[in-house]
Amino acid sequence: MNLRYYQYEAKQAAYEYWGENPCGKALIDLATGTGKSVCIADIAKDVIQKRDNTRVIILSHVSEILKQNYKKVVMLWKDAPIGLYSSGLGKKQFADRIIVAGIQSVHKKANIMGWFSLVIIDEADLISDKNEGMYRKFISDLQRINPNIKILGLTATPWRTKTGLLTEG
Repeated sequence: MNLRYYQYEAKQAAYEYWGENPCGKALIDLATGTGKSVCIADIAKDVIQKRDNTRVIILSHVSEILKQNYKKVVMLWKDAPIGLYSSGLGKKQFADRIIVAGIQSVHKKANIMGWFSLVIIDEADLISDKNEGMYRKFISDLQRINPNIKILGLTATPWRTKTGLLTEG
């Protein structure tokens, strides 16, 4: 499966950003229905295939998105080293190089989940604009394990009414 031109451009923009900000937090803004899950799967595959010691965790807040992201990775990469960690889906796999996880299931389990080189958050607009909440706590805990971890958010709504662009908060 080939990325559409705008998915490829979004991916390249994130890579360029990390080239300038190695531990930065990148944001990809793609409208609803434009294939965020395909972009996520392609980035996860890219990162894992480039280095042997990398791990990626893909987070979301609802089981439908978790299942969709898991299926897209497997569709793009049949033999992907992927696991699913979601209490709601009855899976608690955390040893694979790519983990698709529900934030409600893992937000207190960074030490169990272990070291990751990249966190991908689907529906990143749900991350609190304050230094609180499940996503913030989990990311903070992962940063203690790997201070060089990269963060990538994807969203169709990069703007908050009260605080402006997600990248400003």
